[in-house]
Amino acid sequence: MRFLSLTMGCSEKTARRMLSTARPYSSLLKRAYVATFSVNMGIPLEAVTTPVDLEYTEALKGWPSDGPASLATKVAAALGAGIATRSMRVCDMLADFTVYHGADGRPSTVSVAIAPEMGMPLRHTLVIAESSYTGGMLLTHFDTKNAQRCQVTPSEEVVDRILKTIKHEQKNNTAKRV
Repeated sequence: MRFLSLTMGCSEKTARRMLSTARPYSSLLKRAYVATFSVNMGIPLEAVTTPVDLEYTEALKGWPSDGPASLATKVAAALGAGIATRSMRVCDMLADFTVYHGADGRPSTVSVAIAPEMGMPLRHTLVIAESSYTGGMLLTHFDTKNAQRCQVTPSEEVVDRILKTIKHEQKNNTAKRV
């Protein structure tokens, strides 16, 4: 408690509330607390206040159909990189992504291959493409046998749920083998 209090530059009561699960700290953090924290920890203020996956969350909305193809490709690449990075950082799984282009030179599909373990040849695949049915983006999850698991509108919550499911299944399969 004392460390958080010193690091944030707040009282011990406020530090206790920040860590409480019974009565969590719900008000907005004072800018002074955040600035003090960044100085004391040696982290740039922007790294604390700016979301890391800003491009990723924006890319979940889809790549622009109007405008230059290069911009659409950058957005599609940000989407693939964001999902792959979340897979690696949050769930500790290996991932790689590919942006496929249509005949018009614009991105048509983003494919993210996820291997739950190092050296595992079988991979889950997340495919994101524009859908004429929904008028937006559509995410399809294929398992290691290339069977379709689900087809949904992509969002941060949906992607995280799928990644956690893949990791959980891998843990269960590993436990059964032992």
